[in-house]
Amino acid sequence: MELVNSRRSPSQRPMLEFIDSGNDLSDALLSTTTGADIMVGPLSRENVDQVMRETTSLPRTVITLNQVSDISPYGVFQFGLSPDEDGRQIANKAFADGYRTASILYPETTWGSRYLAGFSKHWERLGGVTATIAAYPLPGETVTDSQEKKTNRERLTDAVKSVLENSGDFVYVVGKPAKARELRTFLLYYGNFDLPVYISARGYDRRLFAHNTADLRNAWMPAMPINIPDERPEPASATQGEADTTAQDAETAATEALAIQPQSNEPDWAMLTASASQSSGYQSDIISSAVPGWNDIASMPGFDSNYAAYYAMGIDAMILALNSWQLSPDRTIRGSTGLLFSDQDGIIRRHPAWIYYDKDQIKVQPPTVH
Repeated sequence: MELVNSRRSPSQRPMLEFIDSGNDLSDALLSTTTGADIMVGPLSRENVDQVMRETTSLPRTVITLNQVSDISPYGVFQFGLSPDEDGRQIANKAFADGYRTASILYPETTWGSRYLAGFSKHWERLGGVTATIAAYPLPGETVTDSQEKKTNRERLTDAVKSVLENSGDFVYVVGKPAKARELRTFLLYYGNFDLPVYISARGYDRRLFAHNTADLRNAWMPAMPINIPDERPEPASATQGEADTTAQDAETAATEALAIQPQSNEPDWAMLTASASQSSGYQSDIISSAVPGWNDIASMPGFDSNYAAYYAMGIDAMILALNSWQLSPDRTIRGSTGLLFSDQDGIIRRHPAWIYYDKDQIKVQPPTVH
């Protein structure tokens, strides 16, 4: 947030006050309401829920850093990077691409169920149909029993095959980076190359951006603009560009590739987004110079790339606060996580960038309005 503020002229910088809400939210709220025009936060779902119940004592505008409901009280905007929102984005993209029948592969975890619920709810609202839903096991970091590992592998294979037997128009794959690539390879190994796949945002890792692209052929993946490198590294594996990687090699290759560090340059998102906005008839209102890029956050003291999404969220929270007066369903604000807007219920929505893997090529689609 301070990074965004520092990029404004001194006369346009609001005074920032940081209050710890970790111990007692009530005390923090009392401190916040003494003269503050806008409050950003809190982060935890429990604290956001409390804020939603105490709207009479809040500043004029509140931007929370999590979402706990589908409707916000007047003056409150809920902003978060939730699995539910990711599922919604996938549903919007697939429907806009002309597909109407989905199959879903998701992990047997609490967070996997949230991705499933977010997608399914919105997919049905759009009028889409779901052909197959298959859950796959996600064992712990260490599996000591070889028989247990074999059973998990067999169950994963069964889940993939059940999806392919009644695949519909496309497959929505929910998984972490290595697992998502493994599942995509399984789908190629047991199925066909023409079946499109949409992978959850959790399956994206900047370090794997250009690794083994053939294993991801005909796959879409949402990503934050700030987290997409412009410079692409040289292929780090002998299997780069080959379509015949075996299914059992996929997870190992993807995991090892996490050591790859691509260049930290980023595309000119201001130019790309402006072009996309013109073609879609939509307008992004924020001044482009106010949005920091990857190099800006990477140069911050104590920077940790594992928390890139949270840096981006903080940037956008500040951008939303500075432009809260123009939040509406028909106006977008260009942020580091995508094009931002508020729906009619006070929920901040995002249009992300999209990465498309086409055999050995990578195509990046800047944030646009579907």
